[in-house]
Amino acid sequence: MPQCVAYYRYSEPHRSVRRGTLRDHCEGTHLNTNQSSRGDGLAADDKLAAGTASSDGESGEPLEIRILRAIRRIIRAVDLESKRLNGKYEITGPQLRCLVELDRRHRETTGGLANALHLSASTVVGIVDRLESKGWIQRERDSQDRRVIWSRLTESGRELLSAVPSPLQEKLSRGLEEITGLERTAIALSLERLVQLLEASDLDAAPFLETGPIAPEQSRPRG
Repeated sequence: MPQCVAYYRYSEPHRSVRRGTLRDHCEGTHLNTNQSSRGDGLAADDKLAAGTASSDGESGEPLEIRILRAIRRIIRAVDLESKRLNGKYEITGPQLRCLVELDRRHRETTGGLANALHLSASTVVGIVDRLESKGWIQRERDSQDRRVIWSRLTESGRELLSAVPSPLQEKLSRGLEEITGLERTAIALSLERLVQLLEASDLDAAPFLETGPIAPEQSRPRG
């Protein structure tokens, strides 16, 4: 199966993006993986798109170093965000996302939150337990069906949301909305390939920018 590589050219100073189509790459207009010889006249940016360039023309750093630096910056950004939230507001990223979702929906069940956050119900129970113990949410039974338990924000929870700056994950979501579908696909494919190279495909991972556990290992006893 041919490898399709997203193709970008950047022009200074605004680094506007010129994209070739995925079809171009698959058919070999810009990248032909079966070609044994690319010719001396292949442009430098085409070499970079094809993965043959070993260093950046400006920094002179090998591509491997650039990749490692980028990964490290992401890890540091996530770690610093987690420490900032914990240190100043005593809340984790997943807990904050849960509050944001409750603010959008006004009230929600554990199952509804689990679906919205792409987490297991048991994980969300741990998050909700912790939020309730801090007074940021309250739970109440449905007036019609006593088996249904709703969670909603308290006034203290709303005050916290108004005080906490936009989390890193929200910034990423907004940034992804501002780029094209082709660019989002290229980012997803590149990151998924990187996970394969690190032999980390089998690791379970919730869709959260968080370095620590998503929920406490032991939830507060409920009586």
